[in-house]
Amino acid sequence: MKEDKTTERKSDESSQKPDMLKLAKSSSKINLLTPILYGLTVIGLNILYFHLSNQGVSTSNLALIFVFMFALSIILVRRIKNPYIEAISLCAFAESVLMLSQVIIAVPLVVILGNNANDPVWTMIYQALVYTLSALVVILYSKKFISSWKTNREELGLKGLPTFTDIGLGIAGFILTLLISGVVSNVMTQIFPWFDVNETQNVGYDYLSTGLDRAVAFIALVIIAPIAEELVFRGWLYGKLRKKHKIALSLILTSVLFGALHGQWNVGVTVGIMSTIMCAQREITGTAYSGMITHMLKNGVAFYILYILA
Repeated sequence: MKEDKTTERKSDESSQKPDMLKLAKSSSKINLLTPILYGLTVIGLNILYFHLSNQGVSTSNLALIFVFMFALSIILVRRIKNPYIEAISLCAFAESVLMLSQVIIAVPLVVILGNNANDPVWTMIYQALVYTLSALVVILYSKKFISSWKTNREELGLKGLPTFTDIGLGIAGFILTLLISGVVSNVMTQIFPWFDVNETQNVGYDYLSTGLDRAVAFIALVIIAPIAEELVFRGWLYGKLRKKHKIALSLILTSVLFGALHGQWNVGVTVGIMSTIMCAQREITGTAYSGMITHMLKNGVAFYILYILA
């Protein structure tokens, strides 16, 4: 009798194994399908934004896209425990905060100042406020939405102080950015006729007529922007991604997002390559300091070409 019961138990277990395997396979398909659909949704929202902005849709209406993206990034992380869902949400959250910060700061400035909002000094104040607000929300207040997004100095890449190694790698990263982006841009022009390597980047300054104008623009573009962007992208975002993912995925997501946010193909390619190099610097040193130096040098050269030589 005991042998019969043992045999029956074994037969029951063996009959359940195929069902368990099917369940596991279906579960893995769901786990893989959901991040893919989510990623395509975020890409679609960005395409919609660029299309509508080119059609002249108002800024307030465009902001609704990023309000939706902001809410979606938080809801999905809370509802679905999946590392790839969280990776996409980290990117969507950082992007939506940066874009919404621009609207939140720009609207009252335009209402109060009117056409004077285009003055270089006010443009610098606007950019400083946007970077400050977005960095504060991403770094300090993201934990209010998702508790695991709480961060620290080490995760932000701010451990210790800059070293001579950081300075050396920062200069080397800048040189590599120029060389690699030059080659890639040249290849792009050969493959894609529409790729304009000489398209001028709109950095927000219509004119710089005085020394004061140039000084405030220099502070905004060469000092404030690199520090704030490195804290958000190669600091918070890359640091969070690397906690659960390998270098390749973390680097690709960070760099593609950073390039796309610049809104132009020629600029996006250059800064995407620069981001890849700065992520590598972060891996080597464990800090974001060398990336900040590379970023400052790149923006400094661009500023000189655009506003001093021109």
